[in-house]
Amino acid sequence: MASKPHPILSDIEGFFLRWLAAVALVFGTYNPSKFNYIAWLRHMNMEQLPYLIFTGLLILIGFAIFFRATWHSIGIWGISLLILLFGSAIWSLSHLGVIDLSNHGVLTYVVLFTLATVMTIGLDWSIIRRQISGQIDVED
Repeated sequence: MASKPHPILSDIEGFFLRWLAAVALVFGTYNPSKFNYIAWLRHMNMEQLPYLIFTGLLILIGFAIFFRATWHSIGIWGISLLILLFGSAIWSLSHLGVIDLSNHGVLTYVVLFTLATVMTIGLDWSIIRRQISGQIDVED
């Protein structure tokens, strides 16, 4: 008989997979390279329109899922606190010389990773809260 995985490890693995999905969504929508939805939109031709609309709707659905979950789980205060927390961490790393925020590409990547991480924390907040406090969130 196979043993059950440890619940904390499965939560960490789940968080990581949801974070990867958020990173794919955010970076697939826009990133400094030419391989993203916005660049595709800028250089599209009419033959690509059905694929562009389909992909755009998938992206819209993905953001709707992440933003709704984030908004309902941590609200404006939680989002603001996370942005302030990550902002201060980024500022500290910049002050230490670890990252160069004067480089537009680096700044864009930092902002995109931060957005994906905030969205993932919002999506996973019930799991995180349950692990910390033992309380379970139930939506009416």
